[in-house]
Amino acid sequence: MTQDKVSIEGSDSPRLLVEGVGALNECIERLFLGCRSAVIVRAPRLDLDFYFSDSFTECCRSIIVRDLRNELLFLVEDERHLMKANTRLVTLARQFSSYVRIKVIREEYVEHQEMFIVCDREAYLHQPSVDRPKGFMNTSDRGVAGQLALRFKDLWERSEPPEELFITGL
Repeated sequence: MTQDKVSIEGSDSPRLLVEGVGALNECIERLFLGCRSAVIVRAPRLDLDFYFSDSFTECCRSIIVRDLRNELLFLVEDERHLMKANTRLVTLARQFSSYVRIKVIREEYVEHQEMFIVCDREAYLHQPSVDRPKGFMNTSDRGVAGQLALRFKDLWERSEPPEELFITGL
């Protein structure tokens, strides 16, 4: 069994190697806690523990109340899982629809089974394959964060909100 760890990748690089599900959860929470204005999340499924925690809800609310121009964008592939399992996110998106937005990547645009988060256009966590709990994090790399944000923007424009998001079921 792999032990969770976060380590500096190279001696001259602030990029951290993150290994293990627990370490990924901790790094995601750290990014959310440090976010001031914008979070973008691209994930096949939002299935790490952090997304089901009180801390997730509080981090999102904190970002929203900090400034009315702040936004949290979530791009997922598994709409069914999102609507069934991610009730905290769905509730936030319904309550704060101007600030918390969710879209589902259409199947024809799914390229890689990767996850990434970009905060404030400079901090990021990138897990190249969700099949392996290993990724990279950097809290001050506008270059890589910008590249991930551009990929996100391209996918965002090709994606659509979940059909069930605003159905009340009355």
